Amino acid sequence: MNRTLMITVDVEEWYHSMWFDINKVTDNPPSFCEKDLDSILGLFKGLKIVATFFVLAEIAEKFPELVERVAEDGHEVACHGYSHDSANNLGEQEFRKQMKKAKGVIERILGRNTLGYRAPNYGISAKAINVLEELGFRYDSSVVPCLRIPGWYGFPRAPVTPYRPSKEDLSKEDSNRNFWEVPMAVLPTIRLPGGGGWFLRNFGSPWTKAVVKMLLKKGPVTIYVHPWEVSDCHPNVKGIPFHVFRRTGKYVRDAIRDLVKDLQIEATTIKDLLENERYKEPRKL
Repeated sequence: MNRTLMITVDVEEWYHSMWFDINKVTDNPPSFCEKDLDSILGLFKGLKIVATFFVLAEIAEKFPELVERVAEDGHEVACHGYSHDSANNLGEQEFRKQMKKAKGVIERILGRNTLGYRAPNYGISAKAINVLEELGFRYDSSVVPCLRIPGWYGFPRAPVTPYRPSKEDLSKEDSNRNFWEVPMAVLPTIRLPGGGGWFLRNFGSPWTKAVVKMLLKKGPVTIYVHPWEVSDCHPNVKGIPFHVFRRTGKYVRDAIRDLVKDLQIEATTIKDLLENERYKEPRKL
């Protein structure tokens, strides 16, 4: 059985959550970015694993030293856009402009190419991926191949393991393309989400573990988490739904430890996975 797991981290602030409008909650949201990243980097160091961090460029501009720390710990740094705007809410020209800016910010900090992208809130389209390819990205990890959730996401006919997406339809493959889609973990039989984050905390870690275990039979598995979900820092702000911060902190840390140790999983970065012989392309990543 394949045992390859890509643990991915969407580096954003707690108030970037889609579950509430921060402007209606507070005019001055506190930032816990530094402490949150300390928590998750410490967790990964203790487990001796590497991960892929999708970083918002506006956060990279504020905390360039944190981006450097992520890279110094052996993790892959990829792009989460400039601000937390879904690609589906931006016109093609504005998306291209923001992605070019975001890629430049991260590459100036690291001094090397940024190869991967994940869309905020997993809002992605074939046109957006075509733009990414034009700008020099080599993979996207925004497709959730689950049943369609109105107002959220879902590509129920897309492959559940890494594939080369069609330029016209993200649910279809194009074996001749030199660009990869690395989809999020879903229950492969009935296509329900289970790739971590909100689902890990609110459905419970046994749910995510069951999804990962079943999906491992088909190939590499990708899950996600946010730094604020691993951290014990919570904003003292009223008006935030209970489920947003439910089981953050120790519960999530223990769930990740359990996944890695109990299932004897090899955790790797997306970049390293795609450099494997199985995914070798004419132009190496």
